[in-house]
Amino acid sequence: MNEHNKFTTAEIVIGGMFTLCIDGISALLDLTVIGMVVAIPLQAGTSFGTTLWLMSKGSKRAT
Repeated sequence: MNEHNKFTTAEIVIGGMFTLCIDGISALLDLTVIGMVVAIPLQAGTSFGTTLWLMSKGSKRAT
């Protein structure tokens, strides 16, 4: 009864691709003048979202 929700392969692939896309967008923004203004909060928000996603799966130690 104490079963944790497990990640499926699709969730891992989609989550990894989402994070990779955000990093790519941030890298492109770093080439422009607005990179420092936009890229840092964008990456921080992505890290926060990933943390919430991991916590929602039931494993508090994963973060």
